[in-house]
Amino acid sequence: MNHGLKVTFERRNLETDCYWDCINERGFLIKEPPYSDVDKTIRNMDGPRSPRYGTTYGDTNEFMDRYRCKCGAVVGAAFEGEICPKCGQPIQFKDVDILYTGWLNFSPYHIISPFN
Repeated sequence: MNHGLKVTFERRNLETDCYWDCINERGFLIKEPPYSDVDKTIRNMDGPRSPRYGTTYGDTNEFMDRYRCKCGAVVGAAFEGEICPKCGQPIQFKDVDILYTGWLNFSPYHIISPFN
């Protein structure tokens, strides 16, 4: 049975995608292990389980990061509408960006794309 579904593949330059994400604040380089403690309760900011992806149930200050200014210095629903003293931007609701990406750096090694 043909439902008319067509799948197309495109060649991607992952290095270019990584640079674009990092420059446009849509991603970061993963440089640390997932957790900074033995109990695995404190997630590293530059790790693969970074709080930059958003918080979940059970995290300290869960979901407070959804109310923040542009620089992220002030977070929390209690500050909504106030102006951040650091960046001068209002604190407002910002949902989690599911396209935010953590990139691994394998330098000096390279990954060979299967499409080449």
